Amino acid sequence: MTAYVVIDYEPDPDFSWMEQECFAGEDPNDHLQLVMLAYDSESEITGSLSCIDFLKDSDEWTTGRFDSVSEIPARCDYLREIAREMNLPEGP
Repeated sequence: MTAYVVIDYEPDPDFSWMEQECFAGEDPNDHLQLVMLAYDSESEITGSLSCIDFLKDSDEWTTGRFDSVSEIPARCDYLREIAREMNLPEGP
């Protein structure tokens, strides 16, 4: 079981997907990418997902350490779903 997750800014963001014609006109400066790391009770990394893309001015993202899904703000549905898939407990 995952003991906690850390959501932080992606240290090496990859916006190459914006080079596709269907994304022409998208400005990478309007986006940010996050990484979510899952840890066990020994603080060993048990899973990760990187390059999670959001618009900078969106309120659907957050950063920090979270010991349960319920600690991730409700407005961050996608991040909560990823945390669930990483087996983070729903509540304390």
